[in-house]
Amino acid sequence: MNKPVSPNTKLFKSRCTVLVRDVKNAPLKVNEWADIKIENKIKMFDLVLTYFKVEGRKYFESYDNAEIARANIPLKMKKKDWDYLVNLWIDEGWQKISQQNKMSQAVNSIIHTTDAKGAQQRAEKFEQTEQEIDCLRLWELTHTRANGQACNEETQEKLDLLKKLSSQVNEGTLEMNEHEVMVEVFGPERHGRVRNYGASMIPTQKKYEDSKIEVKDLKKKVDHMTGILEQLLDERLSIAQIDNNPTSLD
Repeated sequence: MNKPVSPNTKLFKSRCTVLVRDVKNAPLKVNEWADIKIENKIKMFDLVLTYFKVEGRKYFESYDNAEIARANIPLKMKKKDWDYLVNLWIDEGWQKISQQNKMSQAVNSIIHTTDAKGAQQRAEKFEQTEQEIDCLRLWELTHTRANGQACNEETQEKLDLLKKLSSQVNEGTLEMNEHEVMVEVFGPERHGRVRNYGASMIPTQKKYEDSKIEVKDLKKKVDHMTGILEQLLDERLSIAQIDNNPTSLD
């Protein structure tokens, strides 16, 4: 492809670099882009579409057949690049996988509101400013509008359930960590992605986040036990002082 031209060029290049360096998307043992399997290319292209609006395909779909489309090269695009895209879009394997992806996206009614800023990027921003944010709050930020409401009814129902369970955990009436609450609401992780965390969050990153949650939970328990021990010590000291200084009944 020719060079991208837009105010988001830098962000686009950065995101594409991250995608191709992930071995789950692009295998390492290949010398050229042409050697990468079609399913890997489709996966990466779909991931790009979760962050950016790519309009090249609209030039292809406006023509009745591939040869007419091939003859009408979009501006600022090289002929060899356009030929490659046309060949890709008419490939039966591409069309089949692309249709499956569209069906999967249609089934998912949980709507993100993050645009090009994924959940992981938001979490990193909070860490840079030394602000703590848990997974539940992060999910709320990435799935609600400026007015605090979700984009549709099902997303709002999930958000309300998250808040309800989180409140029960904080009150001590429910014993769950943050990840267990997420699984209770959304179900287990899918292969290669963490359910409802967005495309930017992968299982290895989630394991790191879960480890931090476990440490946080343990710290809370230690602090709680420390408080109980201090209270018991104070009570024993008070009893000892009473025993050493009995009150006279005279």
